[in-house]
Amino acid sequence: MKTLDLQRRKSGIARWTFRLALCVLLYGLAFAQQTPAQAAIVNHSAVFDRLRDTRATERNWKLARDYERQMRYELARQHYLLALASCRSESTQTQLRRELESIDLQIRTMR
Repeated sequence: MKTLDLQRRKSGIARWTFRLALCVLLYGLAFAQQTPAQAAIVNHSAVFDRLRDTRATERNWKLARDYERQMRYELARQHYLLALASCRSESTQTQLRRELESIDLQIRTMR
């Protein structure tokens, strides 16, 4: 009987210790001091997180690559242009432009 009560107390203490440690950790993360440069970086990346590419960009990009694999270059070019038109991030725009140049070269080669 005493052993069971002792085990219950230990498990209760362990739970409260874990909860307390978690609260301290969350408090430290919530109120950590940031330098102005760090705050600017965080705000800058938050803006770009909101400007992620749309579903239309992803869908058209996927279709363009599928058409390219099927050697339907004109359709691929159209979908690359649609993806580029709805694209928001600069890195994706750069990649789409490269792939569009590649498709244009393939079309010119086929003619």
